Amino acid sequence: MWCADDKETSRVAIAAMWCSIINVASLILFALSVVVGFDIGLLIAVSMLFAVLGLALGVAALFVISIRQRDTKGYAQAILAIIISIPVVLVICDVSISVSARKKFTENFSGRHNLKILYESLQDYAKAHEGCLPPAESWCDELLRFDEALSRENFQHPLAGDLEQKTYAGYPISSNLELTGDCQFAFNSNLSGKRLDDISKDVVLIFEADGDWNLHGGSELLDTRYIEHNHLHIRFVDGTEVSYHFDQEAYPTYEGRYRRYKKLRWR
Repeated sequence: MWCADDKETSRVAIAAMWCSIINVASLILFALSVVVGFDIGLLIAVSMLFAVLGLALGVAALFVISIRQRDTKGYAQAILAIIISIPVVLVICDVSISVSARKKFTENFSGRHNLKILYESLQDYAKAHEGCLPPAESWCDELLRFDEALSRENFQHPLAGDLEQKTYAGYPISSNLELTGDCQFAFNSNLSGKRLDDISKDVVLIFEADGDWNLHGGSELLDTRYIEHNHLHIRFVDGTEVSYHFDQEAYPTYEGRYRRYKKLRWR
């Protein structure tokens, strides 16, 4: 005679429960690591991974138990695994949507996207030219000839031109940017034709500025982009992106939990 006590707990439900336990444990360990000053970000990735696995296995366990309900149990474990996993999965979805939206906004309404593209193109150019950067006087022309993926639009801010024709989420764009000239990015003229390996990593390589085609120079060009939000973006030789603040005449750096400002280095 069949007896309810003879049922075997679904291995899928058990696996789902263990995934949820690891998920919660990872979050707790991450929180503790931040408190003691270590901030082990990898634990967030571990938590997310096991949250997704816990949710998937929990749903699968319910399906398996429903089919084999005469000899399998584990509804409670499966449902608990799902309940524990859902909040983390929802956070993952929310973050993914936010990141995607931020990326789209950066590409269409910020100079940071083209700044990154031009930096990468300069790096590739140097690799193909015995480690040397292009001449400052013709750097835009040199990159266009070298990199077929580039266009003149990559040397301009996405909001350059007629703002009345640009919209975001169906609404007209309003901006205090006053973008002028043919080029909205400048090359540090001190690095003209120099080998990358001979330059300190924290030296300015390329930065936001307004002017003529093949725009190049130094700190004197920063004021060409002075606007109300009081900062512009800069890429160093090592690829680090910083935000230059006009009120401080420097960029913020962080040592632990403290912020201080550091002057730009041009040579």
